[in-house]
Amino acid sequence: MIGLTPYMLDRLSKRELSQQKRILLKRNWPYDFSSNDYISFARSLVLRDRILQRMKNIECVGASGSRLLTGNTPLAEEVETDIARFFGFAKALLFPCGFTLNCGFLASIANKDDVIFMDENAHASLKNGLKLSPAQGYFFRHNDLSQLESRLQKQMGKQNNIFIVVESLYSMDGDLAEIPELLHLCERYNARLIVDEAHAVGAMGDEGRGWLAHHHAQEKIFACVVTFGKAFGCQGAAVLGSPQLIEYVQNFCHSFIYTTGLSSFSLLAMQESLRLFEEDSSPLNKLHSNIQFFNSQLKTEHHTPIYSFPLEDVLQVRKAAQHLQKQGFGILPIYSPTVRKGSERLRVSVHAHNTEWELEACAKELRQYQ
Repeated sequence: MIGLTPYMLDRLSKRELSQQKRILLKRNWPYDFSSNDYISFARSLVLRDRILQRMKNIECVGASGSRLLTGNTPLAEEVETDIARFFGFAKALLFPCGFTLNCGFLASIANKDDVIFMDENAHASLKNGLKLSPAQGYFFRHNDLSQLESRLQKQMGKQNNIFIVVESLYSMDGDLAEIPELLHLCERYNARLIVDEAHAVGAMGDEGRGWLAHHHAQEKIFACVVTFGKAFGCQGAAVLGSPQLIEYVQNFCHSFIYTTGLSSFSLLAMQESLRLFEEDSSPLNKLHSNIQFFNSQLKTEHHTPIYSFPLEDVLQVRKAAQHLQKQGFGILPIYSPTVRKGSERLRVSVHAHNTEWELEACAKELRQYQ
């Protein structure tokens, strides 16, 4: 077999020396405080059985090609209709996952004269999409709308299109975007807002339909991204927006055009997860109850299932994670480049399946890192 290049070997060696090399492990800690399974759908036997029951009547498992060739099916279109209705948008278009969606979508919507402003704490998929775009890309400080406005002011009078890209619930910080204020800036400076709701849908907002639904903002934004691999416990993603936007994406987004359509299993899993979510609100209620109880134990006020515990340096983060894992708590250290260098932290997720004892015991251990 052909070996790695010196460049590749050097990068891998540096990652190993810093004790930050990524490896695949079987995570079997007794108490889950790291997964994105916020409402416990990924482990739901009810959801599993519903999907398997419907799979018995499926004639073709795979899509057999891209959606624009042989991969389009009545089921795929039915799921898109369900997704659009559930989240309150006119149309939806499916992708295999949020990463391919964000990379392809952002790369396709702007030209070299356009400008994209992005929150500096946005997910890696959004940043990669910005790199692939011919547009001029600028970051603004996390949730710092004053800095964003100052940069928007510099674009006044120019003949270009402006896009603002944010997450609604930030995956590493656990805080929320200021949607009304962002919409006000978009209106004032004629900008288009794109919101990634990956970590918010199923966990936040009115009836768990996301942070945009909480603010009744669906009609006021340019595009929304939702994913099914987190709270909804399966796989897949969708971009939501106007019929004209979806038509555009079908024609110009390479990660849609040249990707095989989702399997029947994935489509049924998404559809059944939405149906179960609408039928049974108890997992969402339990999640919110657990967040309130966890807050009471940590003596804090927090509104989302994601908690962040920044520590002084990488060594402290590593030692803290190892200590917590020895106690059985599945809490992972978050290092650069996942987060900005110098902002390494413990990331803690609360779920519907966490017991009161688990929450109390975990909070007791975490108080030393507050």
